[in-house]
Amino acid sequence: MKKTKIRLFIGLISFVLYSFFIYAPIFPSISNNLWDELFTGTKPSLEKLINDYDKNPSKEYQKSDILKIIGIAWHNLGHLGQTGAGEKSFKYLEKASKLMSDDMEILAYMGSAETLKARDDWFPISKLMGVNSGASKIDKAIENDPDNVIVRLVRANNSLALPSFF
Repeated sequence: MKKTKIRLFIGLISFVLYSFFIYAPIFPSISNNLWDELFTGTKPSLEKLINDYDKNPSKEYQKSDILKIIGIAWHNLGHLGQTGAGEKSFKYLEKASKLMSDDMEILAYMGSAETLKARDDWFPISKLMGVNSGASKIDKAIENDPDNVIVRLVRANNSLALPSFF
């Protein structure tokens, strides 16, 4: 019951922040339609977004932005329950991180993607190591950018999805 209330609260906060366009500073040039697809999309719309941007990258965005968009889309598919999405998300976000090493949002999403990879792993020790490594990446992102709302929301959503013994 308590977790349900916390999730509802986090969802409400996310909606309010989204409504006031706090997400927009990540990529100021991204259209509102893309934001809608990326953060509130369903499985089919996220899969379409991934296919569109992976096969035909838009000329209006830099390569690092496209890698970040695709990585976040795979991440969100992973949170919707798609097996293997965490690994794909991590791959794209890792490439984006090499191009934009100072972007703490990418690091936070990489950490969350690593916990998604751990969720899909079958070996318990690998699961534990993946969760610990992912959580430490998220913590590092928050240490380096403590005022970033998106990094904090990634951590909150990731923490709520973990079992209680973490």
